[in-house]
Amino acid sequence: MGRIGRGWELTKMNLRVIRKDKRLLVFPLISGLVLIAILASFVGLWFVSIEFDLSNLQFGWTFAVFWIAFYFVAFFVLIFFSVALTSSNL
Repeated sequence: MGRIGRGWELTKMNLRVIRKDKRLLVFPLISGLVLIAILASFVGLWFVSIEFDLSNLQFGWTFAVFWIAFYFVAFFVLIFFSVALTSSNL
């Protein structure tokens, strides 16, 4: 059994755990919704910062700053909800 086989076995074990306690799906669901909201806010803020001048759109340092900030915020949210899921006693 190779790496794919072990991965498949882990997936089946995880699905069995989720079938036993469906409340565990709350954390990934909330995490996904929060990430979508954060992405929308960052994209909206970026569009406001370029003042809707899409005819002369250039990806400069503001583009890099926005997406680096998004990266750090998104990973904070992902780690937060992963730890919450791991440590939950539902």
